[in-house]
Amino acid sequence: MSKMILPLLLAALVLPLAAAAEEGDPGNGRAAAIQTLDVEGPLLIKGKGRLRGELAMSNPAETRAVVFGGRLGAIRFVDLAGDLRVKCQGRGSSSVREDDEGHKVYVCKGRGGRVHAHGSHFELQLAARQYGGMLPAGVTGTLQGLFRTCIPGETCGQGQREPKRGEQKPKPLGDKPPSDEEIDQAIDEITGGNG
Repeated sequence: MSKMILPLLLAALVLPLAAAAEEGDPGNGRAAAIQTLDVEGPLLIKGKGRLRGELAMSNPAETRAVVFGGRLGAIRFVDLAGDLRVKCQGRGSSSVREDDEGHKVYVCKGRGGRVHAHGSHFELQLAARQYGGMLPAGVTGTLQGLFRTCIPGETCGQGQREPKRGEQKPKPLGDKPPSDEEIDQAIDEITGGNG
């Protein structure tokens, strides 16, 4: 009898979890399944696992930094317009090469760090235990992966807290290009300070 109870208990626990993961639970602010989403900056992204997509500036003459931070992973950019500049920061390595079609391919990988990418049109592929990203105003495109989004300056789900006495509230980024300090603060917020 006890040999039958254990499998039934396990099934009773696992089946509802699998069903919730398939449907997603929009109430808790987490994406439970891989999603494909058309995105437009300013936007913050937080996720785990793989992310891929294509991003472009609405005004190619006015490029702004797209920033990603992560732990234990790699990110790959493919320059589709010929003007991409990538800066890898952190604990790891970086490389640049050309693919078969003549596009420059930038790869940053390692235990943790940040990547700043300036360009008018590029693809990205990311795989990390945990990642966060910031798309500035003027960036549009499509992303696919396991992530959630929020608009800078608004409540971004779990982990939000009221500032302690003496701390300043974060400012909305608006349409002006964010400073490096604002980018670093936003990435630290969404990666838990481990970017």
